[in-house]
Amino acid sequence: MAGLWQLSLTQRVDANGRPFPGAKAFFYAAETSDPLTVYAEYSLATPLPNPVIADGNGMFPPVYLDDGASHFYRVRATDADGVSLLDLTTLPILGIGGGEGGGEPSEPVEGTALFSTGDIKLRYDSSEISGWRICNGRTIGSATSGASYANDDAQALFEFLWNEDASLAIIGGRGANPAADWAANKRLTLPDYRGYALVGCDGMGNTAANRVAALVNLGDRTGAATIALTEAQLPSVSKTVTSTSAGLHGHPAFTSSSTGGSANTAGGLMLNGATTSVLPAYTGTADATPGHQIGGAGAHTHDSTVTFGSGSAHDNVQPSAGITVYIKL
Repeated sequence: MAGLWQLSLTQRVDANGRPFPGAKAFFYAAETSDPLTVYAEYSLATPLPNPVIADGNGMFPPVYLDDGASHFYRVRATDADGVSLLDLTTLPILGIGGGEGGGEPSEPVEGTALFSTGDIKLRYDSSEISGWRICNGRTIGSATSGASYANDDAQALFEFLWNEDASLAIIGGRGANPAADWAANKRLTLPDYRGYALVGCDGMGNTAANRVAALVNLGDRTGAATIALTEAQLPSVSKTVTSTSAGLHGHPAFTSSSTGGSANTAGGLMLNGATTSVLPAYTGTADATPGHQIGGAGAHTHDSTVTFGSGSAHDNVQPSAGITVYIKL
């Protein structure tokens, strides 16, 4: 594998910013004075002179080293007159691709190779991205499946999700295995994260944390945007309402009796010996006089219990910001 010298295409300057035209870079095996062959291109086809000479502006050309020959190297740089500028005895050869030794890498590095099928990423975007699908509940399948995304590059994700989450709907029914369902041109429904916050499952291979107990398996859902509280969920509240006093007052009453009564000067309803009596409201002092039998309690108030609240659902959403959730094909 070829590695590019870190100071390639850089300019060497002094403390005042003046370049070193004709500066020289000597390359050796690490921690030795044994010259090391360096090259002009990534294919390692054309050796460069050693030392490599900077141009009139102090700029070094691209310099490639062969990782197959050594993983480390030494570089010593001087100005045109041989005055030392640096001497680094052990530097790693940093390559940019695969393959053994020199020459072109067996395959170029693919732009999305740092992710694996099924990986999730959040992106401040709303468009489709090559190599990814949006987790919006649409379907994937083969090129002839009629899925929302019908392409043969979806097979890896189809089979991955088929195995990982049995709750995802398979249009056409779940068969014996993912390969068979793919070959049968069935459609698999992608996870749908529209309007959902992502939360770790309650166990994830460990003892359940019981923080969000409903989230046991991949794809489990819980929570609601709004909720109406039951009486049992309300905090204990006791409200006392006091009415305004109307002063000393009485109340009319109707009594019926075939027997006599007795005087009641303490107040209150009593019988006065009449077979039928209608006693009007009386606000004076209670005594035995007919019509005076409603004794007043004086100026007083009444305590009442009131019902409040509407029972309507209330907002149950934490402060949130929208983002798009993607899954790797």
